[in-house]
Amino acid sequence: MAKKVISKRLNKACAVCGKSIKVILYADRSYRNGHYFGKLDRSREYWECPKCYWKK
Repeated sequence: MAKKVISKRLNKACAVCGKSIKVILYADRSYRNGHYFGKLDRSREYWECPKCYWKK
């Protein structure tokens, strides 16, 4: 299996609980450590931490 190349590391906040999420973005446009649901408006994105996501 080929190793993924990290393109960015982001700090986001969970939209439900407010906890800080350290998201890792890869060159193939995949990500790790969070769940992304799209943009709320032009400047804000909706992210959830794994704990809040799996609690649903």
